[in-house]
Amino acid sequence: MRVAVAGGTGLIGALVVRKLTAAGHEPVVLARSRGVDLTTGAGLGGKLDGCEEVVDVTNVLSVRRKPAVGFFAAATRNLLDAAATAGARHVITLSIVGVDDVDLGYYFGKRKQEELVRTGPLPWTILRATQFHEFPEPLVDGARGPFVVVPQELTQPVSADEVASALARGSGRSPTATCGRSPGPSGSRWPTWPAGWSRPAGPARSCCRCACRARSARP
Repeated sequence: MRVAVAGGTGLIGALVVRKLTAAGHEPVVLARSRGVDLTTGAGLGGKLDGCEEVVDVTNVLSVRRKPAVGFFAAATRNLLDAAATAGARHVITLSIVGVDDVDLGYYFGKRKQEELVRTGPLPWTILRATQFHEFPEPLVDGARGPFVVVPQELTQPVSADEVASALARGSGRSPTATCGRSPGPSGSRWPTWPAGWSRPAGPARSCCRCACRARSARP
C-alpha cells in the first residue's frame, strides 16, 4: 500500500518510513528536501496519487504561538485537501499528550492541527505521544550560553522508535476518530531528565527551571 509520510525526513518521519518499508508498504516522503512545501502546497500536485493513507509527522522549530499556529494551519489544510483530492481514505496525525491543557505557543499550533484533522475531509486517527527520549539533544544544542531553560514539569518520556512503530502499525487499520496515547514506561521530572542525560561532546550546560501555565485537566 502506498502511504504518504508528511515530514518523512525528520526524526520520527524517517523511522516511520523505515518501518512502513519493512512492513511491505510503499512510503512516499513529503518534505521540502523532496520538492514539497506543505505550507504553500508547492510540489504537492501528483505526489499523493495512489496513496491510500497519510501519516502526518510534520513539525516546526518554533515555540512562539503565531509561527506555530501559522505553520500547522497552512500545512494541515494543504495536506488534507491534497490527500482528499487524491482519494486517500485515512490520515494518521502525531500530536502531544496534554496538548489541551498547556498554554504554550507550540501547543496552540498542535491544537489547531488537531482541530483541522477532526473537522477535515478524511477519516482520521490522532496519536498523542509524550516527549521523546531524544528531545533533550536539540534542546541543549540549540541553547545560547551555559544555561538551558526547561519546564518544571513531570513527564513520561518515550522513545522515538516506539512512537514511530505505533504510527506505522496504524497503517492498514480502520480510522478510529479518537486520540490514542503513547506515553513512556515511567515518569521523570524536568529538569532531572535532561540533567541526567550525558552527551559525548560539546560544552557543559546547566538546566534552569521555568513554570508552564496549565489549565485544569479535562475529563
